[in-house]
Amino acid sequence: MRKVAVFVLAIGLMGMAYADLQNVTVGGELRIRGRWWDDWNDTGLKYVEQLTALHVNADFTDNVSAFIQFHSYNRWGEDFRSSYLTGLDSRPSDDVAIHQAYINVEELFGAPIRLRVGRQELTFAKAWLLGSQTSPTMWYSYDALRLTYKEGKFTLDGWMSKLAENSPNEEDGDVDYYGLYATYNACDWFNVSPYWVYIRDGRTPGVSHLHTPALRVWGAGSGVDYNVELAYQFGESEQASAIFKHDLDYNAFAGDVEMGYTFDANCKPRVFVGGAYFGGEDNPNTDDDLSFNRLFSGQWYSSILDIRDGASAMTNFWQVRGGLSANATKAISTGLSLAYFGIVDAIDNADDGIGTMSHVWVRYQYSADLWVRIGWEHLFKEDGLTDGNWIFHNGLSRPTLNDRDADYLYFDTQVKF
Repeated sequence: MRKVAVFVLAIGLMGMAYADLQNVTVGGELRIRGRWWDDWNDTGLKYVEQLTALHVNADFTDNVSAFIQFHSYNRWGEDFRSSYLTGLDSRPSDDVAIHQAYINVEELFGAPIRLRVGRQELTFAKAWLLGSQTSPTMWYSYDALRLTYKEGKFTLDGWMSKLAENSPNEEDGDVDYYGLYATYNACDWFNVSPYWVYIRDGRTPGVSHLHTPALRVWGAGSGVDYNVELAYQFGESEQASAIFKHDLDYNAFAGDVEMGYTFDANCKPRVFVGGAYFGGEDNPNTDDDLSFNRLFSGQWYSSILDIRDGASAMTNFWQVRGGLSANATKAISTGLSLAYFGIVDAIDNADDGIGTMSHVWVRYQYSADLWVRIGWEHLFKEDGLTDGNWIFHNGLSRPTLNDRDADYLYFDTQVKF
């Protein structure tokens, strides 16, 4: 009944949103990124990837609009039209997907409320836990209903999303995602966002419940900027319990803190210090609790550790970091950062050091619409990465690596139109 009620409500509200077309705009972006890893797998993995996105926005009368975005991700060489030997055409038939497609209604019923229904991104703040990207070129979206109330300095977002539909009867077999995100912009120096998200997973006979209350506080002024995010998770995971053959619950804290200072100089040099903590357990085979689940994080701490071979969702770790950035010229900016990673709860007789990460990059703003960036990461690895600690895929898998350091080089460019 719950799904039926929500469906009827959405259809009813959309029925009120009949309007005449006023304006249509088209835009998009191209992003091309070359990537090369030299790491512990001795693979020398390298490829060039391309993201192509095109969107159409249609504005209607009565504060109604519709937005559709097409998305294509591929690696160079995988879509070549034919074999040069045989001439056989082997292009894929499903290369373009609908990334977003939603109806938007502003000032619903004359109130400061926005209704958005359909496939859409759900990204909040710096996407520490709530984002729509696993890397700069790999995006995902949600089939969702979202309401936004905004009055003065206060904003409240509420949403419900269907992550998986596996049963036509009620909600069993489905995965549902709900959230509330409030923001109060008191002043430049102080802004606060308490939020709560809940995931219900009914794909096993026992239902999984994951609750995450969290808080973000941030601000800037007189050259100083800061950002603090804290979260706690609780609930039970029947999915993980079925994998490891015993009861497993969520009971973990996480946080990320960063403070920076920008000097009043022509090159705008900024220095920063920060750190992160994701609570963890040493072994899901023997523990009763799970490590912190990073949900839909769009913030990655390292291209070697955090998004190598897709999103590794590293957890059960702590990090301290620092660095600086500056504008060398009006068009060229550069930066350098260092970070040390350690393991929160290592397995018995294992090292708890992951290693030190260095990252240097240069960015060239060729025009208002086109930029180019190159960078290099190097990991001075420690034994915690080779001892089989449970740190990858939200603490449900562990790396099996050799003793080598790792390097990551990249070339990245984007044009928007």
